[in-house]
Amino acid sequence: VVECVLSNGMRVCYKSTRFLDDEVQFKGFALGGVSQVQGAGPGVLLSAKMSARIAEEVGVFGVPPGDVLDMMAGMRVSVNTEIGTYSRGFAGECSPSDLEAAFQMVHLLFRSQLLPSNEGLKVLMRMVREQVENQFRDPQAVFAQRCLSLVTTDAPFYRPIKPHQLSQVDADYACAFFKHCYSDPSRFTLVLSGHLDEAVLTEYLEKYIANIPAGSNGGAGLPEMPAERDELASVVAEFPSRRKCEVVRMNMVDPLCCTKVTLPVEIAPGPEELEERTLLGHALQILESRLIERMRFELGAIYSVSASVDFSFASPSSKQPLAGTASISFTCDPSDISKLVAKVFSELAVLRGEGPTQQDVDTRVEISQREHETSCKHNTWWLERIAAAYTS
Repeated sequence: VVECVLSNGMRVCYKSTRFLDDEVQFKGFALGGVSQVQGAGPGVLLSAKMSARIAEEVGVFGVPPGDVLDMMAGMRVSVNTEIGTYSRGFAGECSPSDLEAAFQMVHLLFRSQLLPSNEGLKVLMRMVREQVENQFRDPQAVFAQRCLSLVTTDAPFYRPIKPHQLSQVDADYACAFFKHCYSDPSRFTLVLSGHLDEAVLTEYLEKYIANIPAGSNGGAGLPEMPAERDELASVVAEFPSRRKCEVVRMNMVDPLCCTKVTLPVEIAPGPEELEERTLLGHALQILESRLIERMRFELGAIYSVSASVDFSFASPSSKQPLAGTASISFTCDPSDISKLVAKVFSELAVLRGEGPTQQDVDTRVEISQREHETSCKHNTWWLERIAAAYTS
């Protein structure tokens, strides 16, 4: 793995591999996202949340999306953008022969102006309104949103956009916020993994990426994007203080029940944080395996079951405990809900009281080793691991 810092301050880290002859994966990321505007009013927050969608319709590379497709005809290259709660970035992949085109697109992402047209925005907002309205008719979307509302105690930041709120979206501010997120290359780290020629990579980095000038970190109505995790604006989303149970009923063709049991988890900050997260992940995988055996093979009462952990609501501060949720989700016949929920809690009680069996541990270790042996031969695995080393 090689690391360097370009003349404009952007940090670059790359790993040259030979897993695939025709693949280069890359991603760029920086601290600061939508949470920085959460106190500026509902219209500003909605506009910031929709900034990536509006910018994509306008053309993040300075030309309409359709023209980009025409320009990229015959090339294997893609660059996508994302603005999250606490970070923003871009990611994509390309053939080694199209690396220059990929870097040109990244250059344009930072340098191009967004000039929304009234007609195009009308079409976009009509499409968004239809999508928002359809979400309230989709059983899975309604269920997911109710789960989110419960585990965050209906935190305003995580509430879904409703059709009547779309009139509060300011397209000009959304475009300005988007450009602000991609204005200062010195705040970004670029990670690459794939079939890279170091001489060619260096040439293109100097020609297209290092040439991106530094922009301002702020402006009229635009938030400052901190350079440190502890300076980020934290979103307050507290897990319920007491047990809650809610049933969401929707009209469906066939009887089907989706059930989700969610519990709070918290890991203290410190050098053992990564180890604790890893052990928690293994524990949930053991729980999932035991539930599959008990609920599907012994009881024959579920269609699917999964156990997972989510830290997306955690405070970005390195000084705060890592707070998240552990969830067990399964689908079943509505008549089996009560006994299956009881089975989930009984298995949890057994694991808490007795711990996993040696066979559970041995099986999980073997599976984990095989997954690692396979995963580390893919560029995506290295890309995510290197990026995680910078953001952890």
